[in-house]
Amino acid sequence: MRHLILRIALLASAALLVSVGVAAASGSLSAKGSKVNKNEVRLCLNYTTGKVRAPKANRCTKHEKYVTIRQGKATKTAAGLEGPQGPRGPQGATGATGAAGATGAAGADGATGPQGPAGPQGPKGDKGDPGTSGVLSVTQISSSSDDSSSHCVFGGWILDTTAGEVTICNGPSNGGNGNNGNNGDNGNNGNNGNGGAQGPKGDKGDKGDTGATGPQGEQGATGPQGPQGPAGPQGPAGPAGPAVSTTTAYVCVQDSSGTMKWSSDGTCSNNWTRYSLYLAP
Repeated sequence: MRHLILRIALLASAALLVSVGVAAASGSLSAKGSKVNKNEVRLCLNYTTGKVRAPKANRCTKHEKYVTIRQGKATKTAAGLEGPQGPRGPQGATGATGAAGATGAAGADGATGPQGPAGPQGPKGDKGDPGTSGVLSVTQISSSSDDSSSHCVFGGWILDTTAGEVTICNGPSNGGNGNNGNNGDNGNNGNNGNGGAQGPKGDKGDKGDTGATGPQGEQGATGPQGPQGPAGPQGPAGPAGPAVSTTTAYVCVQDSSGTMKWSSDGTCSNNWTRYSLYLAP
């Protein structure tokens, strides 16, 4: 109801300020021969949209209602009726900035506030500059079937890095050759050799001097090898290896050709195998 009264008040202001609309409305009403009241103005009000217009052919549409605005009678001594509340004026310009106030006295230190909650995760930092390459050289090694000294069954690579030598096999590793075992015990002495053949009977001669000792018989065959001696005791533990760095490098190796390339983020394509290298500081 309040909004309706406000709309009617606005209509009254529009009717009093726009004389052309009043004249048009008065002309349409007098065309029918009806009695015209100069103190009244009839307008069409759309209750849905709030729009106001002068009626055409003294008619309003089905969505509009007639609104009659009457002007009060003027007297010689009495003041005129107060008009309706005008529309709100536009916002005034921003005032000038006031002068700065005097500096206030220093306040007392407040009590320490409670621990604030943890802040949100910060944005991802910019990508750092490329680090110094830890690989000094790369050497391809053959498979163990082609080279008995190879540690890799299907071949691989030896990476000479600043932290030492790293072997990467293209598949399983044979683990390398173990240390030589201790020597076995000496074998038993072989049997004596067979006696020499009997010489032919000589002519009976004078009794000769005692003959010299005959030559030594041939050396007997080597006896069978003795059983392997027992395994020696476990050697002492080796010294601790170098410190492992938290810096990781990634190498992608193609399964079919053995081609190797570096991967900055550890991602390898299909049919490629990723290897992680931990570099010492």
